[in-house]
Amino acid sequence: TTKTMRVLFFFLFFGAPAEGVLVSPLERKVSLLRECGVEWSGVEIREDAFGGFGLFASRDIEREAILARIPWTSAVASSPGTRDEMCVDVAARILRDRVDGKPYASSIDWDFRRWHPLASKTTSDPLDDAVGERMLQGARTAATKVQEMTGLGEDECFEAVLVVATRSFDLSHLGLAAVALLPFADHVNHPSKAVVTPAFAQVPISGAVVGTTLDEGFVCLRAPRELDVRRGDQLFHWYANAGIGQQTPEAFRAKERTFYLQYGFSPWE
Repeated sequence: TTKTMRVLFFFLFFGAPAEGVLVSPLERKVSLLRECGVEWSGVEIREDAFGGFGLFASRDIEREAILARIPWTSAVASSPGTRDEMCVDVAARILRDRVDGKPYASSIDWDFRRWHPLASKTTSDPLDDAVGERMLQGARTAATKVQEMTGLGEDECFEAVLVVATRSFDLSHLGLAAVALLPFADHVNHPSKAVVTPAFAQVPISGAVVGTTLDEGFVCLRAPRELDVRRGDQLFHWYANAGIGQQTPEAFRAKERTFYLQYGFSPWE
């Protein structure tokens, strides 16, 4: 099972549609992901309860069934290095791909000011606690390094850092990169208190979330191994513990805050 350390808001004409026909953000996203060579069955990307996108079952799904086959060549993966170096490397790569108009980078929502606490100019969160200051300074330092590598604008580089912070996978268990952005798979959200089903809550987390395997150059996204997924169910994967297992309330709050400032939401809400 993968352990991850993890919409478009404008209308565009796509391809050569009939005059006056607009393609929705979701339709464009799906088309771009197909351009990446991703194949999927039994699941669909659609809007979730929070106004973003998530992955949902379009039919009943057998345990550990293959949900999607994602060409490794379509991923944006790090070169070897320290964790910080790998994150900066991937941020620079996805930003260059955005400038070049490549399909995966074009499928990503880059509008972090709308919702992410480290980027929002209207957030009520002052970020003046120790965790907030550390996270913001770390993101700014990484963005400066991305700017040095790409020569692109400060805001664009900061957004690229947040893409990696919120969407990246650790695929080292498959013998692949420890920091990678993976088309389609990054639409599988972390479970939140408001949306999990009773059936999900009764299964150990390791058996209730999606997993990944490697098959001849494809990363295969697989259904949970201990949960029966029914049509309409949302599928989840696990980003981080967000305080689970901490021995004191202070330690719990610090981990929850770190999760919130990395991913932009609290799973306890």
